[in-house]
Amino acid sequence: SVRFASAENIPELSDDCNSKLEEKNDDCLARGVKRVNLAGKPPNVLIYLGSETAKAEFEQVKSILQECIDANSYTIYQLHEEQVLKAPWIDNSLLLVIATEEPISEENHKQFMKFLSKGGKILGFSSSFTFDGIQIKRKNKLKKTVHELVVSKMDSTEIKLNLLVSGCVFEEVMKEDTSKVKTLSRLNNADKDIVIVHLTYGDSGGEAILSQAHLELGINSMDVQTEEDFNLLKISNTKRCEVLKEILISLGLSCELSEIPMLTPIYLLSSDE
Repeated sequence: SVRFASAENIPELSDDCNSKLEEKNDDCLARGVKRVNLAGKPPNVLIYLGSETAKAEFEQVKSILQECIDANSYTIYQLHEEQVLKAPWIDNSLLLVIATEEPISEENHKQFMKFLSKGGKILGFSSSFTFDGIQIKRKNKLKKTVHELVVSKMDSTEIKLNLLVSGCVFEEVMKEDTSKVKTLSRLNNADKDIVIVHLTYGDSGGEAILSQAHLELGINSMDVQTEEDFNLLKISNTKRCEVLKEILISLGLSCELSEIPMLTPIYLLSSDE
């Protein structure tokens, strides 16, 4: 189940803290405050895989995220299909990762947009989820092939790397307000196809980064077809992690490992009778 935070956004304390609340109230509260995002949302990260319930897919995406974010600061859960419309996850989660190529139902899409309207963040891994000024165009010749991407970083520099692409690209829809859509990456091909975009939504800080390049797949993915593709992905693996970390940071997550305090000895003193 997804962790719950009250309307006052009181940090959740661990069971260990609760058991010794009177003794260590100040210490536990300090640790709890660190785990609450500045937007007031609990540090829960949800992974939505559509109707896919296989544990392997969830663990794969989870492990990729854990390689990037501070594992001591966030808790990762799977958002199951039957929970999207029922569970109180919208107010109790910081980031929703959509990692399914299945079509998103109208009801689920409304829930995801509601999450954005309340300041939530969405990261799309080769999903059909889009909104506002972006739509998806299928290019079957690109499906499960490795291509070079040019990614724009936050410091305005560019990085080139090879990634497996989904077979879909993004197209901007002509609208009056296009300032909410920013292209983060294009394929280094003749068409300069858009494969990663950043979109903002609402007035509460909601934003989404959607990718049609498989940032979530490592070099050992079953989708890698040839030895040449494997070698290209292997060379780019460090850059893939670097790009994914930058995306997560831009969505408000911490990718710096928190320091674990060093263990120190305890000395027990007793008075002689």
